Amino acid sequence: MRLKLKRIASTLLFGLFCSVITALHLSSKSPQNGEASQFHNNGGVPRPRGVNDQKVARNSQLILPVAVEEGHGETPGRKDTHGFRLQREMAWAADDPPAENIQQPNVSNFFAGTVNNSASFHSSATEKTTHNKTQFVITTSGRKNNHQKTISEGRSFAEIDISDIFIGIKTTSSFHKNRVQLILDTWLPLAKEQTYFFTDKEDHHYRQLLGNHLINTNCSSQHSRNALCCKVASMYDTFLKSGKRWFCHLDDDNYLNVRNLVLLLQGYDYHQDYYLGRASLNHAIQALDRDRGYMQISFWFATGGAGFCISESLALKMAPMASGGKFMNLCNRVRLPDDVSIGFLVDGLLKVPLTRVGVFNSHLQGLGGMEEQRLLSQVTLSYLISPSRNNTITLKNAAFSTQDDPTRLRSLHCKLYPQSSKC
Repeated sequence: MRLKLKRIASTLLFGLFCSVITALHLSSKSPQNGEASQFHNNGGVPRPRGVNDQKVARNSQLILPVAVEEGHGETPGRKDTHGFRLQREMAWAADDPPAENIQQPNVSNFFAGTVNNSASFHSSATEKTTHNKTQFVITTSGRKNNHQKTISEGRSFAEIDISDIFIGIKTTSSFHKNRVQLILDTWLPLAKEQTYFFTDKEDHHYRQLLGNHLINTNCSSQHSRNALCCKVASMYDTFLKSGKRWFCHLDDDNYLNVRNLVLLLQGYDYHQDYYLGRASLNHAIQALDRDRGYMQISFWFATGGAGFCISESLALKMAPMASGGKFMNLCNRVRLPDDVSIGFLVDGLLKVPLTRVGVFNSHLQGLGGMEEQRLLSQVTLSYLISPSRNNTITLKNAAFSTQDDPTRLRSLHCKLYPQSSKC
């Protein structure tokens, strides 16, 4: 009997030893299921600051060197690594590169407008204050100054207005009463005809308020890769039918400064390929492309939580791989969420680099430390309200208390539009 027990114990110990060895072996392999791998950080990258609007070059200094196998899609300055999963780092780690590391373009003024009660676009605008009005001279910052090119209506691309912009918002039925309602009470009246909500269940109350601008995608209500990609696929196809010049994606926790969005997009020619947004990581990521023998592809992506915009020219080039619901196939091709898959398509496959614009903001950033004057110049802002912590903007002399306005975005709207009926 004792001999039998000893044999059983020996067998169990041997099995446990084999399991440990197998786990250690697997942890040293490349990531499975198409998950992106993180670049090895050689001592860390200092928090970049200084420039708000910069295209990310393919040999960007923010991409850190590690080993790559020959024939796996290597790009100068980019090398592959193994054994690391993509980590969603805080967005402030991906602010724009230091000014001293960027070759500054020759800047020329090409559009001027007048805006009340707002602030300058940092490095992409100059400010002149006269009679309590702030005049903005929007300048090209790394963009082609081709404003002589006109559209069919005889207008320069710098003369686009809100009617030329498609705004798609991803939401879910459980957030209709709080997040969607907040949007209705603040900025939506300024862009109601251009804005569409993509949800997962029918809602008769908000159907009455939004009409055909509430789109029931019948996607899953889960916060999963397939559900998110399903909604963005519907959003993209709706944009293609709209005939608009710009495709802008937002989340339902974004506040959109409509006026600043129009001013921003007036600085870019939608006839050219532009992918505008904020990178949530301070380095490119890699994904395994299942359609090309699991080749590792390096690319940058704009975080969907801050919002991003794509020019008409680029959006049409995405169609062969993304229209008609094919965006779902693209997400499954790399096993990555919707915003990362957009980056894979645009930067990784179409080779159109991300233009990093610092006026898009998500709840991943430290919003409370942003100066109030700077808040007024942003295109998007966000918030996080949770039992463990809140991440919201800070306002002085706010119109509402924190109890009545926990997100602080109602109060921000009243600073921008004090005559609003909700203020």
